[in-house]
Amino acid sequence: MKVVESGYKIDLHIHSVCSRTKDKGKVAFNTIDNVGVLAEKLNDNGVQMCAITDHDAFEFDMYKALKACESDEQCSVVKVFPGVEFTVEFIGEKGPTVLHVITVFNDEDETKVAKIAACLVDDKGKTAYDKTGAFSEEKFLSILRSIDLDTVLIVHQKSSLTTSHPYKNDAKTVGEEKFQEFVYTDYFEAFEFKNRKNEAFNKNFLNAQNLMEDIRFITGDKKKCLREMLNRLQDLYREVEDNIEEYKKWILFAFKHSVNHMRCFFKNANFECENEYRIVLKIPEGLLVFEECNDDIVEKGQFKRGNILIPYIDYKFKKESIKQITLNPYIKEENNIFKLSVEEVLWNSQMTNVKIANSKIPIRKYS
Repeated sequence: MKVVESGYKIDLHIHSVCSRTKDKGKVAFNTIDNVGVLAEKLNDNGVQMCAITDHDAFEFDMYKALKACESDEQCSVVKVFPGVEFTVEFIGEKGPTVLHVITVFNDEDETKVAKIAACLVDDKGKTAYDKTGAFSEEKFLSILRSIDLDTVLIVHQKSSLTTSHPYKNDAKTVGEEKFQEFVYTDYFEAFEFKNRKNEAFNKNFLNAQNLMEDIRFITGDKKKCLREMLNRLQDLYREVEDNIEEYKKWILFAFKHSVNHMRCFFKNANFECENEYRIVLKIPEGLLVFEECNDDIVEKGQFKRGNILIPYIDYKFKKESIKQITLNPYIKEENNIFKLSVEEVLWNSQMTNVKIANSKIPIRKYS
């Protein structure tokens, strides 16, 4: 299916005077009175879609002034989106790292768009940073939830993705492991490159990324899934085998994350009668590290299993969402103490409609 007839020329990284705290004098004349000059420049360059994305700020009147270009038949601009360039502190293996995330919002609900600015400040009208000059990852995600609009996230990456010497605030400065997570889990919809050379930095790397797109949601026959994944990895290996040392870590990472995406669909045959899937929720690392809690979190902490400390987050949920509790297969007696304890918890929690069932699995044994 063809989505568009031809490519669009876009500019989603425009700063106004609202970015003066970081851009200083460079944006001194980028005021609402000069939006007409901006429109002329966009038209001269044939830009068709654009957004003013100021540093941690949004000016609704400025946005509306530029959006008026959409109705000007003499202007090349056919779509103006609301946006913000967020300063976000991520936690990687190198510790806290600040990245710049261009966030472009859906413009269909103007009431919500008008409230974007209010979501960025505290009750004193100052930018609601919870870190030094930046938002934590959890605060950033919390702001996006409060704005409640569909988004496209674009992160800075001035150098090529394979460079070992990234620029300051590049996505890759978070460290190799966190960066690979960004790429292979689609945390961001796009990377913003500094120039065309880096934009087309490496066909082989893009193939590795496309590999993930092709196999990450494959379900159904397990053998077919694995065979398809291994075939694609073999094709990728053949393309890069002349430079295998450079790309080996990407291929291994693609394999590891492909298996991770599919693992909840794989079970030992003994568990087939359960007829269910395991669901794994990935919690942002910052949510575990920082002490702050939001309204949905009851408690954060760790419990010890063997010599390992396992962090946990206790989320609020609706009691009525629990329909049944299945006890493990070793519990066979009708009045087993464990079953009686579960019944008491349900009674005290006023959840007497929840069914308690015994697992039908004969024994939890792996062959």
